Amino acid sequence: MRRRTFVGLTGASLFGAVLASSAPDAAASGVERLAAVLAGYSPDVTVGGLNAQSELPALSVAVAKAKSDYQACRYTDVINSLPGLLMRAQARCAALIGERQAEAYALLAEAYHVAASVLLKLGDHGLAWLAADRSLQAARASGDPLTVGCSARIITHALTSSGYHRAGASTAKRFAEDLDRDMPVHDRESWSVYGSLLLRGAVAAAQDHDRRTAHELLAEAEDAGHRVGSFSTASTSMPTLRCGLPGISLPRRLPDARPCASLSGVSSPLLPAVSDARLKASRVALEYLRDRA
Repeated sequence: MRRRTFVGLTGASLFGAVLASSAPDAAASGVERLAAVLAGYSPDVTVGGLNAQSELPALSVAVAKAKSDYQACRYTDVINSLPGLLMRAQARCAALIGERQAEAYALLAEAYHVAASVLLKLGDHGLAWLAADRSLQAARASGDPLTVGCSARIITHALTSSGYHRAGASTAKRFAEDLDRDMPVHDRESWSVYGSLLLRGAVAAAQDHDRRTAHELLAEAEDAGHRVGSFSTASTSMPTLRCGLPGISLPRRLPDARPCASLSGVSSPLLPAVSDARLKASRVALEYLRDRA
């Protein structure tokens, strides 16, 4: 058995073990309910009560918790919370109008993004693609270029995970260009989203053995990192990446592969809120990602 195949299977087994060690029946039930919600096209506007506008702050907290649970590897909690969370967000989008509706769509896009991420870890590419597509649809409905950029990143991830590397690279590049065009003035956050999207595209290009495109996208991502660092950091609270930690590297799939680019090769300003310990852990994860590519 090839080493990267073994490592990939080991990773899938570890993820399955995490679910099985907590509550396997609950996790399976959660995935089943999640599939039903993803397949639904008519949201129940009564979910969560009638006061849709006042529930937006609580919905924002719930989405943030789902993202936090995912990053902390509490996958069973995420899977079980997502069906209800998605239904609440869908209902708010249907019940609100104007700016409040746009906010609800942005939250819905983030919730779908989390769903796609956890489904990709489960190896369920069909449902993951559906969730990623729903994320992009909701992001576009929000009218927020940054939300669209984040959703484009999970679209790129879903394409690449399914073996469509060239499509993944071109998708990331196209949406990065759209983000650059649609932002009247770039700020720290927009450059972070832009850079993380290009990083994902660089991985897809490398997996397609397209060295020129991979290095072109990586160079643009590094430039975005420098631009992030050019903003004042006088504030005591640095913003985190809306798209999450871009824990990705160029896989050793290129014909004359040199040591792979990793987070240590990308400007650190792209990761403003990442501690040294977390960065070291990320580098360990990069080795795993390289081997399973």
